[in-house]
Amino acid sequence: MESASLLKRHGLRSTPVRRLLLEIMDATEHAVSHADLEQQVGGEADRVTLYRALNTFEEHGIIHKVLDREGVARFALCMDNCSTHTHVDEHLHFQCTVCSNVYCLPIEHYPRVSMPNGFNLVRLSLVAEGVCKRCN
Repeated sequence: MESASLLKRHGLRSTPVRRLLLEIMDATEHAVSHADLEQQVGGEADRVTLYRALNTFEEHGIIHKVLDREGVARFALCMDNCSTHTHVDEHLHFQCTVCSNVYCLPIEHYPRVSMPNGFNLVRLSLVAEGVCKRCN
């Protein structure tokens, strides 16, 4: 992934902090929390700058958020076909019960949910728990 071109494709300015965040997320095989990112960027950006960048990335379809079993928001890169108006990251999230890492996993058949009259489904999230390959 080339971070500067990804930002340009989504109509965002390419700043050093934004590029660094995307490079960290691309190099990590699991979803990362705000605290994880804050630790990895060190003094390159403060907490508020990270928060704003993550919100901007999510709003523009670059990343998606999943809540882990402790309620901590973790972030992962979206698929190429997500946009500002549509997130199409329909996949399974797997949280390891040993290390607590959250992984995005492909799913062949996403469950179909029948909504009762008057209900409008906006988002569906699937989270499975078990032991990851590293902890196994």
